[in-house]
Amino acid sequence: LGRGKEIDIPVVVYNRKTQKTFRFAIEYNGDYYHDKQRDMEKKALCESIGWFYLSVVEGASNQPSNKPSLIEKEARSLCEEIRRIVHTGK
Repeated sequence: LGRGKEIDIPVVVYNRKTQKTFRFAIEYNGDYYHDKQRDMEKKALCESIGWFYLSVVEGASNQPSNKPSLIEKEARSLCEEIRRIVHTGK
């Protein structure tokens, strides 16, 4: 992204039906390092270059979870959001 910023998980999806490419910047933020101002700046930067910004914020325990059920829930939520954007274009 430049300006000392990077994307935690870049995802690119091509919709064959509409022949459009969608770029997603998925950010994983822990409570401890989470800064709303920095997130807003990164979101604005991503959107200015055509990326959709999606954020996942770790729970209050500030501990990454290895529980498959929690990981699956977050992954499904992200996939649903990506699917919605790809199908609606917004």
